Amino acid sequence: MERIEQAMIQYECSQLILHSAHLNDLGDWQGLAQTFTKDATFARPSAPDEVIRGRDRILESFLARTPRRTVHVVTNIMVTAISTREATSRCTIQLFPATAEMEDGVATHSRAAPLVGGSVDRLCLENGEWLFSERRGYVTIK
Repeated sequence: MERIEQAMIQYECSQLILHSAHLNDLGDWQGLAQTFTKDATFARPSAPDEVIRGRDRILESFLARTPRRTVHVVTNIMVTAISTREATSRCTIQLFPATAEMEDGVATHSRAAPLVGGSVDRLCLENGEWLFSERRGYVTIK
C-alpha cells in the first residue's frame, strides 16, 4: 500500500470518528446508526462488556436512551490502515453530559466533571464509505 493511500485511509477514518461524535451530540440516532455496518458490534463506554450486535439493535439502543445533551471532545485519534478496505483505530473521548432541559439556550451539567475514556474500533470500506464494523468504548476517569 502506498503512503498516500495510507494517509487517505487515516484521514477518512478520522473524519468518521469525528462525524459520529457530532451525530451523537445532535441526537441524530438514525445518522449515528448509519455509521455502522449492518452486522457491526458496539459496546458503550459505560458498559464495555455488553456487546450489541447489528445496526438495527444498535439503533434501538440509541433510541432507548434517556434524553440528554452532550458534548463529545475527541482527541488522540490513531488510525492504522491494515489494507485498502480495513483499518483499526483508537481515540480518547471526553464526555460532557448535561440535562435535557435548556435555560436561555444553555444546558446544565449533569455531573461535576466530564467523563474520560475512548474507543477501540475496527473499520471497513463498504460501497466507497468507511464504516465501523466494531466499536468498543471504555471509561478511564469518571
